[in-house]
Amino acid sequence: MAEFLPLCDLLFNIVSLAAYFCDVVFDILVVYALYEKNLRGLFTECLSAILLTTLVCQILSLHWYLKHKPTGFKCMFVIGLHVMQLGVLWRYARLLIPVQLGSVKGEVRDLCILRLVHGFLQAAPMLLLQLTLLPGDEDSPPADLLTVSASLSLFSVCWALASFSKHVQHIEQLVLTWLGVASQLLWRAGTVTARVIALSAYAASYKTWVILVLALHWACMFLWLLSPKSPFHGQRGRKLGVCGLIAGVYILAYINLQEKPHRRTMLIFYIVMLLENCLLVGAWLAAVWPNRPMYWELVPILAVGLFGVGIIFMLLYYKFFHVKRLMEKPTQPPGVFNCRFSSPTASALYRKKKKPTTFVPPPGLGPVAVPFWRRPLPSSSENEGSSVGSR
Repeated sequence: MAEFLPLCDLLFNIVSLAAYFCDVVFDILVVYALYEKNLRGLFTECLSAILLTTLVCQILSLHWYLKHKPTGFKCMFVIGLHVMQLGVLWRYARLLIPVQLGSVKGEVRDLCILRLVHGFLQAAPMLLLQLTLLPGDEDSPPADLLTVSASLSLFSVCWALASFSKHVQHIEQLVLTWLGVASQLLWRAGTVTARVIALSAYAASYKTWVILVLALHWACMFLWLLSPKSPFHGQRGRKLGVCGLIAGVYILAYINLQEKPHRRTMLIFYIVMLLENCLLVGAWLAAVWPNRPMYWELVPILAVGLFGVGIIFMLLYYKFFHVKRLMEKPTQPPGVFNCRFSSPTASALYRKKKKPTTFVPPPGLGPVAVPFWRRPLPSSSENEGSSVGSR
């Protein structure tokens, strides 16, 4: 029987839908502003990123839908929606009406992957471009438009990372919590913003040389993922494809797809990321030092400070808000969100004590452990007692 999703799941889907829709709309407005300013090169690049992302998302969404082998008018209607580039919006709309709860985790899993594709194919490149244009002149689009669009792009990337789970391959274990998503959002906002500031500052001075930096970082991450201790196995072509895609995500942020502990991997990644950010900001300072712009000191402060804030929230997430801290088992919630959140220690403090079902006799009052009915009388010995009994 179809039912509405729980409130937490509905709120999560509404926030995701609003973020996706607003990000796409403002990116289109930025593209139109670039066209109005006669910036043909940037206009072509941004429009290509939007069209490519939309096309990839629609193809993936339609492929997953057709795997269920639907038939009839509904199938043709859904195909028409994907042709009109409305497939992602259709998937969000399906979760706002009564649905079969047994298929919710699969739907949310697909949307998590589509959000990640949108975040790194469209939102991330647009964010880098908008931050590069922000301190621009009269030939650039309006600063207010760039600020709003950059904020939405940043939120889109961070929200996609915060709502992504390593359990996308095991949907029965796919569970999210509001505290977990919020702490991950702040973690990603800190580290991703610091990374984007460093890349944008470098691109503002060295222009297309930033492409070489991104390519070198991608190549290093790709070779790292192909190492003998890599968790990705299977056919050679599939392994190369998966490692290539994840290496692209590693340009901005770290995602975990391993079931085993990954502390050492995260430590190495974030140390390398911090060193790269410092080198990029240092190269920017060397280029602008003779003619330093106003408030130039904010760039290194934000690049280091926001990175540190993000790492703090990452530690808080794994210490207190990870899904393993849930009171209930991961398979209990009917949707994806578990609204009740508590650590095992806190739940033990408030657990009701059970009353004993049988009477437990009190412990003995004296030091003697012999039962009273076996103790000899104080005025006679055991032999005397037996002789008297025989009479």
